[in-house]
Amino acid sequence: MYYKKKNPHGGATEKSIIDFSASVNPLGAPSSVIEAAKEALDKIDRYPDPYAEDLVKAIATYEGVPSDYIICGNGASEIIYSYCAAQGPKRALEIAPTFSEYEEAERLSGGEMLYYTCKESDLAAGDGVAASDDFVPRDDFFDCLAEVKPSIVFICNPNNPTGKLYSKEFIEKVLIKAKALGARVFIDECFMDLSNGIWSSKEFLKEYPNLFILKAFTKTFAMPGLRLGYGLCSDENLLAKMSEITPPWNISSVAQAAGIAATRETEYIKKAKELVADERAYLIKELSALGFKTASSGANFILFYDSRNTRRAYGGELSNRAGDKELNASADHVDGEKDQSAGGTEQPNREDGGKGPADIDLRAHLLQKGIAIRDCANFPGLTEGWYRIAIKNHEDNQKLIDALGSIDTAVLL
Repeated sequence: MYYKKKNPHGGATEKSIIDFSASVNPLGAPSSVIEAAKEALDKIDRYPDPYAEDLVKAIATYEGVPSDYIICGNGASEIIYSYCAAQGPKRALEIAPTFSEYEEAERLSGGEMLYYTCKESDLAAGDGVAASDDFVPRDDFFDCLAEVKPSIVFICNPNNPTGKLYSKEFIEKVLIKAKALGARVFIDECFMDLSNGIWSSKEFLKEYPNLFILKAFTKTFAMPGLRLGYGLCSDENLLAKMSEITPPWNISSVAQAAGIAATRETEYIKKAKELVADERAYLIKELSALGFKTASSGANFILFYDSRNTRRAYGGELSNRAGDKELNASADHVDGEKDQSAGGTEQPNREDGGKGPADIDLRAHLLQKGIAIRDCANFPGLTEGWYRIAIKNHEDNQKLIDALGSIDTAVLL
């Protein structure tokens, strides 16, 4: 648990709050999963299976991979930390903005995280269409990869918080380049099953032992309270090291039973994907009509920008501290030396001469209306004014749009 530390993530614990800050399946947990969890309560006087054998077999069938490729954890976050810890201090590279736990896990293992920061395109509000080229790695990404020579490359696909889906061609090229450098590739596919994605990197597992794929029941089956994630990798030595540093009995009997039931819910996943696609289009259109700028998304969440206050985000090339300072992609700076020309924490200029973005908190205004959204200002490469919302059922999505529409922009200035 967090001990006297602010929670940097989304997720509202109060049932009275409509939670758009956590991107879980809008259908809610399947009834079969809930029933399986209830039935497993009869076994709480016994220790859970430390090997999670039945769960592993179920995942193998669900994913179409050998059981020996699978390692389970107490949520995807535990797997991220055991993955980094099993390899010791490393120099890692991630495509930012992205999920913060990769950096935190690398930091705790004594390693260093560098960012390749994708830039915002010239997003246009008001036409109901999200820009397709926003937050996309540029042509110099592979030059950067060759120059930095990281030991690990972290990729989130679809990316959190941008919703960007990487193509099969891009991922394969990363794997080829990383293999030549002797680097590992960590691909987070926790949101893939609810996305527009029609393929998975798991088809590369056998050919590339340096590939590790992260998956989770949390988002796909709307069961974050049970904490259950898993990793896929053909490098059994790596999986053994991860297992050695993970406490035994880390997956409860209740979580194992719920996970087994979840893997049988194929129609549920199909229905959820259809709902997400329809509601994503609705939300992008409505957000745009309200004057917000939306980043293109192929996932079950949307990143948007409060352009009504004329704030601008900024993106660097390669940085090593939350996007505040940039590093030149030259040998003189890739070791972590700050580029002093970038100055301190940069705040974008206000075109209207009004208050700065730090004076504005759309999240707080919505929370007063019983709605929680994710403030994305703490993501590397983003600034105040960026927010992420989960895609929920139509009734909740309408409530969000109505709440946003009822906020007078004058109170935000």
